[in-house]
Amino acid sequence: MTLEEYFQQPDAQRILLIEITRKDALSTTYYLSDDSYTTEPTDTPPNRRYANVIGGTGLGDIRRSINDPFSGQASTGFGTITLADDLVTFTNAMTSGEETIQTPRGAVVSAFLAGPVPQFSRASAMPLLTGTVGRSGGDSTGARTFEITDGSDFVRNRTIEIDQKPIAYGFVRNITPKSFDPTLLQYYVNDGPIEAVTAVYDQGAVLSPTQYTVDLATGLLTLLVDPVGQLTADVQGTKAGGVWLQSTEQIVGHLLARAGLVLPQLYSIPSGLIGLYIEETTQLGSLLNQLLAGVAGYWLIGSNNTFVAAQYPVPGLSMPVAVYTEIELIGEVTYQNEDRMYQRVNFSYRKNWTQYQSRGGASAEQAEFSQLQFRQSSVTDPTPDDEIEYQDSPQIDTLFDVLADAQAVANRVLEIYRLPRQLLSLSVPYSSTLKLGDEIAVMFNGLEFNGAVISLADVFDGTYPIQQVEILA
Repeated sequence: MTLEEYFQQPDAQRILLIEITRKDALSTTYYLSDDSYTTEPTDTPPNRRYANVIGGTGLGDIRRSINDPFSGQASTGFGTITLADDLVTFTNAMTSGEETIQTPRGAVVSAFLAGPVPQFSRASAMPLLTGTVGRSGGDSTGARTFEITDGSDFVRNRTIEIDQKPIAYGFVRNITPKSFDPTLLQYYVNDGPIEAVTAVYDQGAVLSPTQYTVDLATGLLTLLVDPVGQLTADVQGTKAGGVWLQSTEQIVGHLLARAGLVLPQLYSIPSGLIGLYIEETTQLGSLLNQLLAGVAGYWLIGSNNTFVAAQYPVPGLSMPVAVYTEIELIGEVTYQNEDRMYQRVNFSYRKNWTQYQSRGGASAEQAEFSQLQFRQSSVTDPTPDDEIEYQDSPQIDTLFDVLADAQAVANRVLEIYRLPRQLLSLSVPYSSTLKLGDEIAVMFNGLEFNGAVISLADVFDGTYPIQQVEILA
């Protein structure tokens, strides 16, 4: 009998195992359980005792949901662990034994569901999650508590520091360079190597390349003439390792590295040319939201501490990864109409980073562009339903430089909301782990729905583990 088959029995013994690895010099790891548990001599690891200190209702649940295609982020919840005792089993690089547990914020938490020993080995235990410690506390009874989060706050609250030099990514148009030495007419357009400065403007009037110099290795622009009005430039920005960073994926990866975050990354987003200009110290989460909202996407910290960036799913676009019938469904299924329906989706592209009234000498195109925040357009459903009362869509503020790239994102959102959709809520066994964006099929009472997972809650409350799922069908 497999562990999965065993867990389907109502009287199955389900043992919650939690391992906490601190980021101290010795990589101290604590081993906790909600029942007596010691691995076998032949197991991996051998003869490891887990301290039976987990009380309360166990782990509770971990929640994740995609907000919508316009915000750029997913929402996450967390579970709280209560410890009846703070003396626990530990190992580190030098020794092992028992000590008082310490749960510093950011320590890595791994949770597993194990069967009884020796019938089932530790190696066969079902992985539940990998997260990090959030807040820790306790109460007057002597109980200790700590939260388990997905680690997204740790990413969100990092900052991208700006001192004297801005950061230019991709192709940014009409940016205001940052003055470095006014007496020498020196300005920075980036804090390191760039691909090119394609144009420099004096209040909209383009300067001749003989009127300025550019140091591509440092991002330094030096004027050889005094400007009359507002100085701006079109810049092909940051190069890393000799490569000009142009796509959302490349720029997100570089921002994570700038913030000192080293973690696996998984992307499923468009690769078109974008532009991002950062002139002041900004929280990383705000930049990630802006970048992912620009592709109708979202970001989160997934399993195994992986940074995930993906587009909001289109129901019916892929084959189902799982099929749930009345046999697998737990409890009732509810469904209701999705309120949003759009016959047109508005979007922006080619952002203008400095607005002004151009002076004489500017080209007609630059004079027109310099007054805009961005260029705008929309996509429409060619075959709308006359019986449907459509809503006005929020504008998708893309960072794309090319119309066609922005149009493709808007068409994706239109495909989601131009049709009547259903929102379904259901619970299923935690036998095969679902992910946000997965396509699943649900069948009950003669009805069949194919939809994309937009919300998940993994529930581990001491009984049979389940996933509470919401899909857009």
